[in-house]
Amino acid sequence: MAGLCELKKKLWALLRMKNQSKGACRHHIGELLHLLVQLRQSGFEPARTLAQTIEDWSEEIVCLWRFTRNNGITESFHRKMKLI
Repeated sequence: MAGLCELKKKLWALLRMKNQSKGACRHHIGELLHLLVQLRQSGFEPARTLAQTIEDWSEEIVCLWRFTRNNGITESFHRKMKLI
């Protein structure tokens, strides 16, 4: 099993990917699932919590890989209007 530092580097590389093809996304999903298994087996409680959080956000992560646009600006405007 890889060390936690190596797992962190792999996770960071996966999360930084953008504009991937559908086929590439399928490959990355396999990598992400394998990484989650390793995090859960690490015996380090924060790593297990991180694995659960990533699993909860997996759909959003895949969208991040596939598409470059998001609705962050719209959400920001809505938030500011609520505050006003």
